[in-house]
Amino acid sequence: IQEACGLIYRVYASNRAGDSGHGDKDFAKGEKALREGNVKSASRYYKSACGRGHGLACTLLARMYIDGSLTSDPRKAFKLYEKGCKYNNGYACSQIGDVQLKAGQVDQARETYYKTCGKIGYSLAGECLTAAELYNGGFGSNFYNKEMSKWMLAHGCSLNDSASCRSYAHSLLDIGFTPHPTPQD
Repeated sequence: IQEACGLIYRVYASNRAGDSGHGDKDFAKGEKALREGNVKSASRYYKSACGRGHGLACTLLARMYIDGSLTSDPRKAFKLYEKGCKYNNGYACSQIGDVQLKAGQVDQARETYYKTCGKIGYSLAGECLTAAELYNGGFGSNFYNKEMSKWMLAHGCSLNDSASCRSYAHSLLDIGFTPHPTPQD
C-alpha cells in the first residue's frame, strides 16, 4: 500500500491546476501523511481539503478508492472524480470522460473531454485527440464540428501530443483522420 500511495503522490502531486486555494493546508498535511505511508491520515486530510474545493485532493481520494489503498468503492470514487472535475482537476475529468465513453454516453463524454482538453488551466494532451474524434463523429457520435475538431487537435499538438499533431496535419491537408478504435472493456 505504501508503494502504491507513493506512486499516486508522484503521479498526481504536480497537477495543482484548478485548486482554488481552499483546503491547501489540509492538502499539504495529506501529502505529508501519504509520503510517510499513513494512508488513513492522508485520506482524512484529502477529504477535508476536497470538501473545501481542492480538486486534486478529491482526485487523489478517488484514486485511493479505486486502487485499494482504502476500501474499494468505485461509486464513491466516481462521485469524488465528479467533484474533482467540478473543481477543474484535469485527471478527474478525464476519468469521468472514460466512464461516459465506455457507457456509450458520447454527448456527455464529448463535453467532458472538451473541458479536459481546453477549458481548464491544466490540459491533458491525449484527451484533446479523443475530444477531436468526438467532434468529428468518432466513437459512434453523430456530432460533427470540423473547426472545433481541428482546434482540439491543434491544442493537443501544442501540448506535444504526437498523435494530435499527426491528425492535425492530416486535417489541414483535408485528408481527414482515423479515430482510435472504440475502447473495449
